[in-house]
Amino acid sequence: MNPTARWLAPALVIVLGIGCGGDDAPVIPPAQDPAELTYAPELAVNLSAMTKTPSGLYWQDLYEGSGSLARQGRTVMVEFTMWLPDGARVGGSTDGGDHPRFILGSADILRAWNEGIEGMREGGRRKLVTPAHLAFGVAGSGQIPPNAALVMTIELLDVQ
Repeated sequence: MNPTARWLAPALVIVLGIGCGGDDAPVIPPAQDPAELTYAPELAVNLSAMTKTPSGLYWQDLYEGSGSLARQGRTVMVEFTMWLPDGARVGGSTDGGDHPRFILGSADILRAWNEGIEGMREGGRRKLVTPAHLAFGVAGSGQIPPNAALVMTIELLDVQ
């Protein structure tokens, strides 16, 4: 065996083992497929009654507004609430603060919002069931664990 190979192979094992984080590395659960989940009854999720987009987002109008149409590039203001599929409330605009106002289509907001709010009319209310890749993904956020699917209600308050 080549003398360099004698020390290089064990050194690579040590370096690769350190880089992997060993047993202390957090275990990230696989992404949740909304179609394979069980939802808390109080969320009233019926995926078969919802529209599914190619990205995997499910949406359903709870109330169709009659105001201005939300389109990409327009500034919208919403009221929202988010839940995990088990019914745990994990956030919302009523948690102390102003209602979010943002440009629809911007990279600064959840992909689920860009896709799920487009086409709503001011005054409308919509339910979204979103896979993790359209929400907080592998990183999670606060009470939202990594790779979690979410149920959201969005009320479109204003369109500019």
